[in-house]
Amino acid sequence: MKQLVLSDISHRLIVRGIGILMLLSCATYSIASEWNSLTDLIVIISTFVAGLAGVTLNFGTLTNRVTTTGEELVIRWNTKVFRKRISIADITAISADENVIAITLKSGKKLRFGTRMMKLHEKQAVRKFLKETTGL
Repeated sequence: MKQLVLSDISHRLIVRGIGILMLLSCATYSIASEWNSLTDLIVIISTFVAGLAGVTLNFGTLTNRVTTTGEELVIRWNTKVFRKRISIADITAISADENVIAITLKSGKKLRFGTRMMKLHEKQAVRKFLKETTGL
C-alpha cells in the first residue's frame, strides 16, 4: 500500500487558529453565562463543537490523501465530500494544469481535483505519485 498525504500549512494554521478562538470563546461564555435558559447550553455546546472541528481540521477532512491498494486508487480530497475509489484498470489518462488534476476513466467520465492553492512541489508530487501507481 502506497500513500501520499498533502496538507496546506497556511490553511491548516488559519483553521486551527479559528478553532482555538472558538474554544476560548466557549470557555469565556460558559464562565460569564448565568445559565438561566436552555439557549445558554446550546450556544456553549455548538461553540465547543465548532472549535473542536477547527482544531482537528474538520475531523481530518482538510487533508488530501491519495492511496493505492493493489488494483484500486483511493482519493480523499479536501474539496470533495466523499472518497473516490477508482480501479486502476479503468483509468485511461491523467492530465494536469495549474488549477486541476483530471483523471479520465474508460467510461468517459472525468474526475477533477483542484490544485489551485497547492504549491508547485505538491502538484508535482501528486502527478508523480499518480504516474507511478497507474503506469501512465
